[in-house]
Amino acid sequence: MTEPFILAHLRHEKVVNALKLLTSKSIRDSIYRAYVTTVKNANYRKEAEQIYTNATTFTDNGMAPDFIYEDVNGKMVSLRDLRGNTFISMYGRPGAHPARRRFHTWRKWSRLSMERTSRS
Repeated sequence: MTEPFILAHLRHEKVVNALKLLTSKSIRDSIYRAYVTTVKNANYRKEAEQIYTNATTFTDNGMAPDFIYEDVNGKMVSLRDLRGNTFISMYGRPGAHPARRRFHTWRKWSRLSMERTSRS
């Protein structure tokens, strides 16, 4: 493979995977600095910056930052409201076929679960 765009894409994939998986901060920092100074594709640079920021900000078993989302019943819920409870967070593009099917399945499951709870 000698096509420049293929080589650039393969390099990008290697770098972002390394940024996601490396636990050594010094190696991760070194790879990130070398990559962002040489990458020409702005989208690749932006993705690497976001992944690097996430890798340096969030830790395993750390508290997730608060966010607000719409649940399957259309109610706005914040992560803070759910603290101490078990919940499943699914995300995706609702218009996409597999996501739409999962969304409707979860909505149905949620309604059935609520009905059972209210009867108890």
